[in-house]
Amino acid sequence: MSNGECEYLGIEIHPESFTIANPYPNPFNPSTTIEFVVKEREKLKISIINVQGIEVEVIKEESYSPGKYSFSWEPNDIVSGIYFIRFDNGYKTTIKKVLLVK
Repeated sequence: MSNGECEYLGIEIHPESFTIANPYPNPFNPSTTIEFVVKEREKLKISIINVQGIEVEVIKEESYSPGKYSFSWEPNDIVSGIYFIRFDNGYKTTIKKVLLVK
């Protein structure tokens, strides 16, 4: 086990290693800003999921050092509607809902 983890009944429990702010503006057109904080070195996959649960775009998939990050998402070939921004590090998934209005 690495520093900050504990194990209970054979299940690893990881501390909250990243946090995500609510995207803004939301609803949005043409772009929304996404901010997040990484507390320990972390590989994150950040993707967009539609209401049917289908991944429509991978925004980023890379390793991050501890710190605060911000980027804008400007969808090009996506229709208006509700989408979910999914952050996944392999053992934790966090989702934020956004509304694209064209």
